Amino acid sequence: MFPPDFRRSLRAPLRACRSYTAMPLSSRMWRAVFTLLAFAATAALQAQEDHKAGHNTVAAGAEGDFTARSAPDIALFPFFHGVASGDPLEDAVVIWTRLTSDDGGMLPVNWRMATDTAMANVVASGTAMTSASRDYTVKVDVTGLQANRWYYYEFEYLGRRSLIGRTRTAPAAGAAVDSLRFALMSCSNYMAGYFNAYAHLAQRNDIDAVLHVGDYIYEYETGGYGFAGLAGRDHDPDNEIITLSDYRLRHSWYKLDDDLRAVHQQFPFVVVYDDHEFANDAWKNGAENHNAGEGPWTARRSAAFQAWLEWMPVRDPSVALPNSIFRKLPFGGLIDFFVVDTRVEGRDEQDFGMASDPNHSILGPVQFAWLAKGLKESSATWKVMVNQVMFAPLEVLGSPINSDAWDGYAAERGKLFDTLNTYGVDNFVVLTGDIHTAWSNNIPSPYGTIGAEFTTTSVTSPGIDLPGGEGFIQLFNPHVRYVNLTEHGYALLDFNSSRVQADHWFVNTITSVNPSAYPASSWKMDAGTVGLTNVGSASTRPGPGPARPPLAPVNSCGIPANPSTTGITSNAATMSWDGSPSAVGYLLQGQRVGFPGTKNVKLNTNSRTFNIFKPARSYQWRVAATCDSINLSPYTAWQGFTTDSAGMRLAAPVLHEPRFLGVYPVPFVDRVGVHFALTGESSVQARMINVNGRVVAQEDFGTLPAGAFFREWTAGQLAAGTYVLQLCSGGLCTERTVLKQ
Repeated sequence: MFPPDFRRSLRAPLRACRSYTAMPLSSRMWRAVFTLLAFAATAALQAQEDHKAGHNTVAAGAEGDFTARSAPDIALFPFFHGVASGDPLEDAVVIWTRLTSDDGGMLPVNWRMATDTAMANVVASGTAMTSASRDYTVKVDVTGLQANRWYYYEFEYLGRRSLIGRTRTAPAAGAAVDSLRFALMSCSNYMAGYFNAYAHLAQRNDIDAVLHVGDYIYEYETGGYGFAGLAGRDHDPDNEIITLSDYRLRHSWYKLDDDLRAVHQQFPFVVVYDDHEFANDAWKNGAENHNAGEGPWTARRSAAFQAWLEWMPVRDPSVALPNSIFRKLPFGGLIDFFVVDTRVEGRDEQDFGMASDPNHSILGPVQFAWLAKGLKESSATWKVMVNQVMFAPLEVLGSPINSDAWDGYAAERGKLFDTLNTYGVDNFVVLTGDIHTAWSNNIPSPYGTIGAEFTTTSVTSPGIDLPGGEGFIQLFNPHVRYVNLTEHGYALLDFNSSRVQADHWFVNTITSVNPSAYPASSWKMDAGTVGLTNVGSASTRPGPGPARPPLAPVNSCGIPANPSTTGITSNAATMSWDGSPSAVGYLLQGQRVGFPGTKNVKLNTNSRTFNIFKPARSYQWRVAATCDSINLSPYTAWQGFTTDSAGMRLAAPVLHEPRFLGVYPVPFVDRVGVHFALTGESSVQARMINVNGRVVAQEDFGTLPAGAFFREWTAGQLAAGTYVLQLCSGGLCTERTVLKQ
């Protein structure tokens, strides 16, 4: 009925426009609904056109480029994507990182878990292997830990250490717990704005974990849904993601964001995917945003799921249910979290005409039976379903309007109501994301109000600016106690034995970097009762929080700082830099600009004068600290200078060596893509070299600024075999071995 751009622009909260044809509405009711939609359509369509126009202006000639703010920080090498943890149990937690190295094959990454920020009291350690088969991600399920305790962890590769992450285990099963606090987050579209909600949360020190209920990434092309025209917030790859390489690269792109990296460093996450980790309005056998020209849905779904498992700090599925992520996470005797998959586990296609069919499922029979059994057997004070889509009904003039939510599966929701009522399940709470808006709902059922639902707004994804829309919604849905359709942020959930309280926190802006936020509305449900009560102020946790980890990696010796070239004459120059703490020496590397080959000089001091240059020639140098007898720090950026000629000082060209972040796919068939970073503006070329050392394919990427980039080109004419892929800037090259099928 409506074009796709219109449907997507109204995705929150009126997400199921494509299903309106099945709605049993009279013509008068239709007119009422269309009156509501007309207001939204005008603003949404205009915003969509503005976004596209902005894309054509902002990104012309630079699609896929990050700003320097998002360029990988050399101090994090080789763990540019930071660290993360998740799925806490009373004795275990998953820790994660991603290794970026020019080395190939199976690579060993060491890990350590300690009870202190100095990593002195190590309680667990080991070595994990990674390779291209898992996109060089590293994930370890650390077991044998103590319950209800904060821990610190880090990774190490060839002497280089990652950021130190902070995580915690859950309280012991059945243990009495005074209180627990969680942030509820959803819908973080990179193109729609800055992740200020993540930044604000990373500054807090009063929560125990982050619950992310999906749409952690978005599958759309640059300029697609949610594009805001902000410099440096394009998607990469530019296309809508479909293949395994696409999904891996999009996950990598998101995790290079400073704010997302910061919040992962501070807190464990409990994550579940929603549709945009796959494609819009996904179900088990397809999606609204998938067509036959994009290949089999099974292949796309499998690729998206594999990349999600690789890049997220989530425990891998069991061998018995390899495609299932539903799981129970107990937090002492206070909470049982039932993390469910309402997206692709067993969901039938969205269709209001089937909503009352008892066989039309959003969970699938296996997951429904697991959930029903878990709820009736739970002895925790709070039984909490961590879920993607709206559970409480949302109606206009008595008719549901969102077939993608539980309204489209009303019979199965009724079966869950029957379970709750039959077995006397009390203190039932549903946590939701998906619709880019904030809600506090009572949950009505044939048995009366049966629990409460808290829905977080989006991190960045567009809401709907509809004046009076909140009142309109509450007019037809009196169980909706609070709704905000426009702001962005997160919900903070505070549980104790007497009540659960949700505070809706909103950021001030998403169009510029600004980590400030404010609490807007708070609602609680008391234990042993049903129904929400407005609370006058946001919840707090008194006292200092756990020690925060260092905000930079703690390596045995740092990268030399403040390199400079002085005393330049026609044949001499002095190179110097600040001494690195704990360094046992330095390795200085130099070359003439534009010429192959480098010379290495080992030094015991942080300065050296050379008298070996020729007049009016350009040279460059860089230096690394020697950490011990084997390991080096990363090198500084190349420092350029030109020797004097007839008393004149010439401008020195400065080149920046490209650094690989990834090559996709591995192996490749027709097209090969390179994910790389530059520390400064430089021209970049790519070369494919065969086993005989001959250049058999090359591509000029032009002059690029500092930042991260993804570029691909056709190399299908090459014979199958092994090649060396070089990225070069002037005479500086870095290389990877790649396989052509």
